Amino acid sequence: MEDTGAKLPESAFVEDVRWPARPGVVIAASLDTKERQVAFLVEELGRRGITPIVIDCALRDGAIDIVPDIGADTVARLAGTDIVTLRASRERAPALGRLLDGLGACIARLDQMGLVLGVIGIGGGTNASMAARAFSAVPYGRPKILVSTSVSGDTRPFIGGSDAVLIHSVVDFIGLGAPLRASLERAAATMQALIDIPFWSEVTTRPVVGITANGATTEGAEVASAMLDSKGCETWMFHARGSGGVALERLIAEGRIAAVLDFATTEIADEVLGGLRSAGPTRLEAAGAAGVPQVIVPGGLDVVNFSELHTVPDHYANRTLIHHTPSSVLMRTSAEEYREIALWMARKLLNAKGPTSVLIPLRGFSSYDAEGRPYHDPKGAGIFADTITEALAPRPDIPVERHDLHINDARFAELACERLWSFMSQKSGKKG
Repeated sequence: MEDTGAKLPESAFVEDVRWPARPGVVIAASLDTKERQVAFLVEELGRRGITPIVIDCALRDGAIDIVPDIGADTVARLAGTDIVTLRASRERAPALGRLLDGLGACIARLDQMGLVLGVIGIGGGTNASMAARAFSAVPYGRPKILVSTSVSGDTRPFIGGSDAVLIHSVVDFIGLGAPLRASLERAAATMQALIDIPFWSEVTTRPVVGITANGATTEGAEVASAMLDSKGCETWMFHARGSGGVALERLIAEGRIAAVLDFATTEIADEVLGGLRSAGPTRLEAAGAAGVPQVIVPGGLDVVNFSELHTVPDHYANRTLIHHTPSSVLMRTSAEEYREIALWMARKLLNAKGPTSVLIPLRGFSSYDAEGRPYHDPKGAGIFADTITEALAPRPDIPVERHDLHINDARFAELACERLWSFMSQKSGKKG
C-alpha cells in the first residue's frame, strides 16, 4: 500500500483494538442517527461482493442494532480520550473535533494495514465532516464517495482537494424513501466500478512532472507540457483554482511527482489577499520539503479571484474588476500587493532543499496582463521581480531569472522547461 504520510498519535497503536480481518469499504457515520441508512448501504455493498467496514462515530449514546466493526469507544481512544468523556462534554464542537481526530487515526491505520478498498460517507453536515476526515486519511486514487445533502452547495469544506465522487441525495437522511434508497444504491454500484479501475494503472516509469496552469496561462503551459513530454516525461496538469494546488502539494508529499513546473501560482495571490481560490497556507511547501526540483513562475499573480460581484470585500470596492464569467470576478493586484506576495513566496522558497529557480516574464503574468489588455502593468512585474530577488538573496543557489517575454510566449515556456530539465538531469545524472 502507498504511504499516506499520515502521522498517527501514539494512542493509535492501542493494543486491544480488534482490526478487521479482511479489506473492505469503510463506512464512517453516526449510527445513532444513520443506522437505517448504513444498514441499507451495507446490504447493497454485500450484494456486490464488497465487504463493508462500519465505523461508528456517534457522539450521542443510543441503542443501535448494528454491531460496528469499530465502535465509537475505540475511535475516541485513538484520539487519546474516551467516548464517555466526549459524550458528556457541554461543548459539542471540541468533542466532535476530538472524535474526528480519532477517526482520521483509525482510517490511516486501516490503510497502512492494507484494509481500505475505498471510503463512503453519508449524511448531512456533521457526517460530511466525518467523510472529509476519512478522505484525507487515504491517498489519491483510493475510491471515495460522499452521499450528502451538503454537496449541492459549497463542497470545499467537505472534500477540499480530494478526488471524491459526490452524489447529491436530494432528500434528507431521515427514513429510507425512494430517492435516498436510489442514491445509496448508486453509491454502492459506483464504488464497485471504482474499485475495478486501478487509479495508477497507466503510470509508467517515466518521470512525472507536475505543472500548474489556469485559463490565463494555458498557452504557455501547453507549450511546456509538449516540450517535457518530448523529453520522455509524463506531465500532470493541475488547474490552479484552489483544489489544483492542494492536489499538487499532496501528490508531491506522497512521492508521486518527480519535478514541478509551477507555471500558475495565482492561488497564492488569493491566499495572501483574501480571494476565493486559495490552496491554503501550505502552498509552495511540499516540493521544497521533499527536495523535488522546481521552477517557479508568477503565473496569474496579477489577479485575485472572487465569485459573483457581491463576494468582493467592501475594501476592494474601488478596484479594477473584470467579469470573467457570470460567477467569476477578477481583481487586479496592486504594486504594493505584489511586494506582499513576493515576500510570502520567498519565505517558502528559502526553505527549499532541492534545486529551485524563479523565472519572471516581465511582459506580463497572464493573458489579462499583456500589452493592450486591461491588466497590463510592466512596472508591477518589475516590482515583483525586485522584491523576490532581494528576499532570496540569502539563497544564492536559487536564481531569479528575468526575461523580456510574456508568460504565454512559447520561448518563455521553453526557457522554463530547459531550466527544469537541467535540474532533473543533474539529479539523475543524465545529460541533454
